[in-house]
Amino acid sequence: MESEAQLHEAVEAIGLPAVLKTCRGGYDGKGQAVLRESADVTDAWEALGTPREPRSLPARLVLEGFVAFAREISILSVRSRDGEVRHYDPVCNEHSGGILVRSTPAGPAANPAALERARAGIASLMEGLGYVGVLAVELFETPDGQLLASEMAPRVHNSGHWTIDAAACDQFENHLRAVLGWPLGSTRTICGWEMRNLIGSIPPASELLGEAGLRLHAYGKAEKPGRKVGHVTVVS
Repeated sequence: MESEAQLHEAVEAIGLPAVLKTCRGGYDGKGQAVLRESADVTDAWEALGTPREPRSLPARLVLEGFVAFAREISILSVRSRDGEVRHYDPVCNEHSGGILVRSTPAGPAANPAALERARAGIASLMEGLGYVGVLAVELFETPDGQLLASEMAPRVHNSGHWTIDAAACDQFENHLRAVLGWPLGSTRTICGWEMRNLIGSIPPASELLGEAGLRLHAYGKAEKPGRKVGHVTVVS
C-alpha cells in the first residue's frame, strides 16, 4: 500500500491487531509498527509511510495480521547452478524487541509432513526464481504443527551463523560454492550447538572464553544499542 487510505482499507480487511512493515530497509525490529487499535493507524502511517524529504515518495508498506504461533523456525537452503538443493537442519529462533537473540536446533519436527512440504516449497521457489546461493525462510509453527511462511532473506542469514562451527560446510562457504558453480558441501550438523547474538557490546573475551566449547565471533562493528556486534556459538 502507498497511502493512508489504503492502510485503512487493509486494516478493515485484515483486522487488528496487525503489524505494519516497510517493504524495504526493515530488519531487527526496524521499519515496523504494531497496530492494536484503530487509533494506532494514523500514527503508524506517519511513522513509516510519510515521506522524510520533500521530493521522496511515500514508502511502500505491507500489513500483516497476527498469527498465533508456538515458535518461529528458520530453514536455510542452498541451490547450486545446476539446480541441486540442500537444506540445513531447522532452527528455532527467539527474539527480544524484534532482534534475534538466540537460535537453537529445532529438534524433531512436530509435524514431519509439514516440514517436508516446507522444504519442497522452498526448493520449488528457488527453482522458479532461478535462485543460486543460500536462501533463508522464516516460518511460524502453529500449535497444531503447521508451518506458515513469514519472511525470507535471499542471502546468508543470522540464524545460520551456527553453521560456521557446527555444520560440515557452513552457509558462507556453500553460498560461494553455489555462485561459483562448484559442488555443494554437506549441510549435515556435526555436533550439538547453541548460538547467541551479542547485542550492543561484546563482554571481555576473558569472561566468555572460559566456557567450554564457546566460539566467539566479533564483527568489528562499533558498539551501539540494538546493533548485532558479534555472536557466540557453544558446541558440544
